[in-house]
Amino acid sequence: MQLTYRGIPYELNTSNVPASVGKIVGRYRGAILRTQECTMNPTPRPFTNLKYRGAYYQPVGGRPTSTTLISAF
Repeated sequence: MQLTYRGIPYELNTSNVPASVGKIVGRYRGAILRTQECTMNPTPRPFTNLKYRGAYYQPVGGRPTSTTLISAF
């Protein structure tokens, strides 16, 4: 999908991770909130060509390792 931010076009690259529906954790405005558990561990993408305000950089530290998501159904 082609997107634009402040006149600069870029391509949206998303990854689909299979997940199973978990337990109900609550309600918000009538919608049921459930957890989702990843059924497989996704392979992390390497940090390459990161750029902020014209300067290239490499982030310090690791990525979050949580595999639980909360979503409304």
